[in-house]
This record gives sequence, C-alpha cells and structure tokens, in this order.
Amino acid sequence: MADLNEHLSTRVIELVLADVSDERSRAHLDACAVCADKLAAAKADRESFLAANPPSLRAAQIWATPRPRPRPQRRWLWLVPTLAAASLAIVFWRTDVTTDTTPRPQLLDKGAASVSLTVKRGQAVTAAHSGDLFVAGDAVQLSVTISAPSEVAIYSVGKARPQKVWSESLTRSGPLGHSFLLDDAAEDEHLWVVIAKSAAAIQDWETRAVGPTPPSVTDGIVQVVLLRKRAP
Repeated sequence: MADLNEHLSTRVIELVLADVSDERSRAHLDACAVCADKLAAAKADRESFLAANPPSLRAAQIWATPRPRPRPQRRWLWLVPTLAAASLAIVFWRTDVTTDTTPRPQLLDKGAASVSLTVKRGQAVTAAHSGDLFVAGDAVQLSVTISAPSEVAIYSVGKARPQKVWSESLTRSGPLGHSFLLDDAAEDEHLWVVIAKSAAAIQDWETRAVGPTPPSVTDGIVQVVLLRKRAP
C-alpha cells in the first residue's frame, strides 16, 4: 500500500515522465492526489516547452551557433625560419649552378687510366699482375690505358730518391716502348708508373716524390708495380 505521508521528488516525477520509473512510484501516483497533480503540471510544462522549441528548430539553432576557431598551435612556428633558410640555400645553390659559365680544363679521366702487364718467358707471352713472381730472363712489358693524350713516366724505386728509367708521350692506349728484362739479382723491382696530362705535372710530381709512398699527381694517377723475383 502506498505511503501517502511522503510524496515523490521532482527527480522521480521526471523518471515517470521518461517512462523509466519503478512499479512502486507508479503505484504511489495512483493513490496520491498531490503527486498526481505534480505529474500533471510537469507534463504540461514539457508540452509547452516542446511546442515552443520543436526538435527541428533546436537542431537548427545548435548548428547556427558560431563556434570559436581553435587557436593555431605555436609549437610548429620554429619551422618557419628553418624552412625559409633552407629555401634560400636551395635558391642560392641553384643560382650558382645555373649561372656558372666558367670554362673548366679538360682533365684526364682517372677512372679510365690504368697500367697492365704482360710477361714474355721464352716464346710464351702471358698476362701478369703486380706482385707476381718472376724469374731471371723474363721480359715484362707495360701497357697503358688512357682516355686523352698523356705523358707517362716510369720510376725505379730503391733506397734513394726514385730514378726515372723511361718517359714517353702517348696519344692513345697501348704498350710502352720499353720493357724490363729481369736479371738474376735477388732484389725485387719496385716501379712507380706516373700518368699525367702534361710533362710539367710530372716534373712537379718528381720534386715531391720523396719517401716510401708516392705523392699524388695533378690531373693524373700514380700506379705502383711490384716485380717479385723468384730466387735463382
């Protein structure tokens, strides 16, 4: 039986209107005239509100309400000077490349310059390599591959300053006009083959050729050739 000395709260009345109240609250409303009047007043207020504010109108009002724009995040501002500096660097670099019309000298293609060896032993001629073992009586022939007219000089390297044993001007690749006939001396033959664009470059190199390691040559290469001798 409903207790008519206690009345339903406004929250419970709202639950009844939303049709989510329990059986006890609904039974109280059937027996209590005061709470029934409160429910009727709440229904009337709800109907008046819905009549003045239909769902379609309220949705339109919500979308029409201006929303504040989010403030830009300042954590990316440090990129602005960095990107600007990078753009300037690219512009200046590209300007330097496109406006540079200074004629450049024709350099010897170092990648195409090389020295190869052949050895004649008796009547047989075979390919050889620096560091191979040779015997007395072997005739070692040097051939040069070049990509432009070049000067070639061969130096014998001993304990003292390197000594020039052959020089030649070449206009194309091919064997040199000098071969090495190995004697029966026990010492190995150490050769430096210098290939450069001009004789002046070789002369400049020769003034700096001091020590066990050959210096670099302007517009050319230096190739070390070791002729190891087998003990007689």
